[in-house]
Amino acid sequence: MSYAHIGPDLGLSAPRSGDTLAFQRFVDDAYQSSEWRTRSLGSAPLDATYDIVFLRVAALLRERNGRLSPVVPVQRALGGTFSSEYELEAGTMYHVKVSTHLNARSPVELPGQGNARLTLIFDPAVVKSVGPTSFRVTSMYDLEYWSFVPEATRNQRSVLKIVCEHDAVVDRKSFVRTELLCPEISLPISVISNHSKRSSSS
Repeated sequence: MSYAHIGPDLGLSAPRSGDTLAFQRFVDDAYQSSEWRTRSLGSAPLDATYDIVFLRVAALLRERNGRLSPVVPVQRALGGTFSSEYELEAGTMYHVKVSTHLNARSPVELPGQGNARLTLIFDPAVVKSVGPTSFRVTSMYDLEYWSFVPEATRNQRSVLKIVCEHDAVVDRKSFVRTELLCPEISLPISVISNHSKRSSSS
């Protein structure tokens, strides 16, 4: 197989304050469904096109005294490489703000035809959900807040994942087919327990 994409610079870079608009512009101006395609000829021919679910984690927010404030990830050095994680406090309410924007003009054009579901996955021993943590992608725009409270008796590291679930069965023997693609997003977290906070303050 050969893969290539040739096109002009669309000038879609943006400062942090304008990343929402840049995300929407990318979907509207750069995405062409006919470009997302795999073709292979030979003993195992294939012609697959892909419907894409574009999603964005707009923020991870802490709720305190009736106000929301963004949580800034902390950079960590691990074995000569760098990664980032969110430091969360046990017993505090947090909200994941997630949005989708799709280049579809009618329900039948929606990726998964309205049957795709975005879900927040977490370790129930570390995180307790507060309300729904999933929704079906049923419109061009979706904006959801998933709420949760970290619960830990000791300092722990874990991961929040956002995954796309689609219950349609793809006939992989078919030469021509359409598949659904969606990124899986991982948000590393470290939870500071209430016990650790009391010990450090005493």
